[in-house]
Amino acid sequence: MSMTNISVTEAQLKTASSRLVKAVKARSDEGKSVSHAWMLEALSQAFWQKPYGEIKATILDNNPKESKGDPSLNNKAGRVHILEYGNEEILVLDREYVTGNFPGTDLEVPSDFIDKQAETLAGSHGSFVKRVILPEVLPEDYETDDIINLADRLGYFQYRQPFIEAIDDCLEMYLNGDSCGFGLDDGFEGSFQWELQTTDFEELMEEHPVWMPEVFHAAVLHEYFFSLNDLGRAKEISPGHWALGKDQEGNIAYVQFTFRKP
Repeated sequence: MSMTNISVTEAQLKTASSRLVKAVKARSDEGKSVSHAWMLEALSQAFWQKPYGEIKATILDNNPKESKGDPSLNNKAGRVHILEYGNEEILVLDREYVTGNFPGTDLEVPSDFIDKQAETLAGSHGSFVKRVILPEVLPEDYETDDIINLADRLGYFQYRQPFIEAIDDCLEMYLNGDSCGFGLDDGFEGSFQWELQTTDFEELMEEHPVWMPEVFHAAVLHEYFFSLNDLGRAKEISPGHWALGKDQEGNIAYVQFTFRKP
C-alpha cells in the first residue's frame, strides 16, 4: 500500500479541530447522523477548505498515470464512476468513495462540480468517466457504501456496459438462440420497494424478478425470471454474448445482443 506524507502544524491542527467541532455540532443540531462520507468531506473542509474530491485528486494522489487507450475497443470498466441514486451523486475511484453532492445539506455541491472532479480524476489516472443511474431499490436507511455496493453487484465496476444496462441498449436479443423481448420490467423498482416493507433486502435481490423474457421454442412458450443478482452475475464471454448462469430448470441461459450503432 502506498503512503502520502502530509505536514500539519500545531496551529493548523487546532484551527481544523475548531472547524470540525462546529461542523459536527451543526450536524447534530439538525438531527442528522454523521456518516463516513460526511466526515471525510468535513475533515477536508476543516484542514484545506476544499472538497474531499479535490484533495484526493491532488494532495492525496500518489498513483502513477496509466496509458489511457481507447475504452471503446472493449467492455472493461473504467476507474472513475459517478453514481446517481435518486437525487444523490457519488464520485467513485477504483470502487472507493471520493466525494458526493450531499443534497439538502450544508455541504451540498452542484452537479457540474462533480463532473469536473470526475474529469480531473480520469485525466490523472488515464481512464474515463462513466455516469451510472442506479435502480432505487435500497432500504430507506441506506448509506453511501450501500450505493457503491449496489453498483458493484450490478457489474458496473467490471464492465463498461454491464448486462443490466445492455438490456435497454440493444436492437435485438436472443435467449438460448430464440428471439425474445428486451428491457427491464418497467415497474420493478416500485414493486421492489413495496416488497421491502415485509421482505429482507438480500432475499429480494436474489428472488424478486426484474427481467421476465418470454421465448417460443418449437412452438412452446418458455418464460424466464431473472433477479438483480442474476443480472449482476452475468458474464460476458465474447462481445455481445453473455452467460447468465442457470435458469429455473437448471440450464445455463445464454444471451446474444445486437446493439445500436454509436
